[in-house]
Amino acid sequence: MLRSMKLAPRSAFSFGIIALIVFLLGTFSIHKMERMAKQSAVINEKWLPNIVNLSNLVKAQLRNHVFLAQLSSLENPAARTVGLRQLKALVGEVQSLKEQVNVGLTSVEERSVFDQFDQTDKIYTTEQENIIRTISSGDLASASSMLRGAIIGYGTRLGMATEELMKLNMEGYEKATVGLLEARDSARRGIIAAVLIALLVTVGLAIFYTKSIVRPLRRAVQVVERVALGRLDVKIDAQGRDEPAQVLSSLNLMQDGLREMIKAITKSSTRIAASAVELKVVTTSSSRAMKLQNEEVVSAVSIVNVATLAVVEVAKNAARTAEASQISDQSVRSGCEQFARMVNSISELTEEVSLTNAQVGELAMNVANVTRIIEVIRSIAEQTNLLALNAAIEAARAGDAGRGFAVVAEEVRALALRTKNSTHEIEVLIGGIQEVTERAVSSMRRSSESAEITLSLAGSADQALRDIQASIETIIERSRVIAGSADQQEGMMESVNRSLLKIQGLSKEASEGVTQTDQASGDLSELAGHLQQLVSRFEA
Repeated sequence: MLRSMKLAPRSAFSFGIIALIVFLLGTFSIHKMERMAKQSAVINEKWLPNIVNLSNLVKAQLRNHVFLAQLSSLENPAARTVGLRQLKALVGEVQSLKEQVNVGLTSVEERSVFDQFDQTDKIYTTEQENIIRTISSGDLASASSMLRGAIIGYGTRLGMATEELMKLNMEGYEKATVGLLEARDSARRGIIAAVLIALLVTVGLAIFYTKSIVRPLRRAVQVVERVALGRLDVKIDAQGRDEPAQVLSSLNLMQDGLREMIKAITKSSTRIAASAVELKVVTTSSSRAMKLQNEEVVSAVSIVNVATLAVVEVAKNAARTAEASQISDQSVRSGCEQFARMVNSISELTEEVSLTNAQVGELAMNVANVTRIIEVIRSIAEQTNLLALNAAIEAARAGDAGRGFAVVAEEVRALALRTKNSTHEIEVLIGGIQEVTERAVSSMRRSSESAEITLSLAGSADQALRDIQASIETIIERSRVIAGSADQQEGMMESVNRSLLKIQGLSKEASEGVTQTDQASGDLSELAGHLQQLVSRFEA
């Protein structure tokens, strides 16, 4: 049930139960204390005041009786008058104390005893007033006789009633004291039991609350350790709807994304390696074709030089015009054949260069795809870092209860940082691949342009040789104009020679471009192998 709630409601629920337990414990304690206070109030407000008032009443009655006896023996009228005033004051005090005692009586038994006391006190007071009047009249002997008469019995009965009242109040006081002690013992036992129950409930709740947080956090730490070791093939089971369950779900999504990304990078690196091998084969074939073309160009240059010498020789030796023309015709035919083979070689070279250029372009597209995948990795790492930061903030809000969750959040942030660093390394490698690929594309473009220029010049040279052949045939047919034709042929042969020299220079440049392309394909193959080694650390 706890895992179905998030940390904030769960903490509020758990600590709310603890607060409720504390509240109930406090309420129970207050109830017991109020009971003790009531018992104490009964003692302090009823029994003790009654006992004190009865004690004061007994003392006042004794003083009254003693003072009355003393007055009966006073011979001095002035002293007797003063004593009578004091005696009347004592009588008033006794009546006041009797009223106070009457107010504090609550039980029927106390009322019954007090009624007897009151009746006896009234008789005693009447007798006392008679004695006071006798003393006031100066008949001390009669007063002394009256003091030894019926008033003694009334005084005894009054003392017995007072003693009975004192006994009843003492019994009430003792019962109230026993009740107070019983309330105290009951409160002690109840509070101890309530504290033990609250302690057991609090400890049990703390154990369940801690387990509901620690178990998923321990699971998250295990998942992070597996991902850090490169194991992405283990399914993460996230149960519950709390923050640790959300962390596990996010880790599961991150692991799935990393797994798919690693698979895509593996496929792309394999294709890059295959393309690099194919590019290596194509550049090797192009290199051989360029060498063959260069040899053909050198041969054509030699042939053109021979043809030029032949034309000069024709101009100098007009007598041997026909024979020289035949030789020149054969040489030109041979040159045309060489040019035809050279044109075919250049055409094949152009096709090879175009094919290589297309493959290098495809390679550049694959590298761009890998770059997009790297951007996805970086985005996932940044989102994971933001999620870990939010989890750390929620853990900080939870206080001590979220400290373990903060540790896991920090581990997740560390994993996101390592993923970002690995992504940066792969991005650097991909950048190197892109740079090499761009150089290869540029080199192949130059090679293609050089091949097209070479093909165009070769066409021009072929056409020039065809013109030479036509001119030689014309020389054979028109030997009379051999001198002028020889000069014209000499100029044309020089043009052909220059064209062939240009073709030779372009062939060298194309050969150098193919060599650079071959080196670039080797570097690309090494980078693809290194990329596969980096990806092989993860088990997808």
